[in-house]
Amino acid sequence: MKPSVPRGAAALLAGTAALALTGCGTVSPRTADPAGEPLPPFDDQLPECNAAILDGRVTGVTGVDGAAAERRATLRVVNTGVAACHLEGYGDLQLVGPDGGLLPTVLHRVGNEPRPTVLDPGDRAAQELRWSTAAAPGEPGAEACQPAPEALLVTPPDGTATFRVDWPAGAVCQYGRFAVTEYHEVPG
Repeated sequence: MKPSVPRGAAALLAGTAALALTGCGTVSPRTADPAGEPLPPFDDQLPECNAAILDGRVTGVTGVDGAAAERRATLRVVNTGVAACHLEGYGDLQLVGPDGGLLPTVLHRVGNEPRPTVLDPGDRAAQELRWSTAAAPGEPGAEACQPAPEALLVTPPDGTATFRVDWPAGAVCQYGRFAVTEYHEVPG
């Protein structure tokens, strides 16, 4: 004998399946940031910010956080051009040693989903940086894991050219490994 499902249970099951399937499909465009604030309209014809019009500096370097030997800083960039542009994403970073040679640099992307950040002339964007001063296996001891960088070469998202900023924060251990966030707006 074939097991039977009560008619009410079958209807409930069908209704639940239909509701579940209405959640499938395309994702609607984001109209608010994660805090619920409406996003301003974005002009997709706006050019990308490039190395020729950006300048920057590393600020807010923190000391060692306990035993983890973690340091933090903010890379701030400013649009020095005469027109608005946008940044979207992470870009690239390269540590430069005191002799001008390139040092090992590895980026680990963390943070939120990138979204366009519009920079009018004089506006700023930032990227948060985290790194360790504890040597990885195979590296010499802390602060001597590699030479202290003199500068950081910054490649904007989707760019190929770089601009140089001074690096005031000492060695980046773990073979030059950074955790970096996407570029985001900076008030004022």
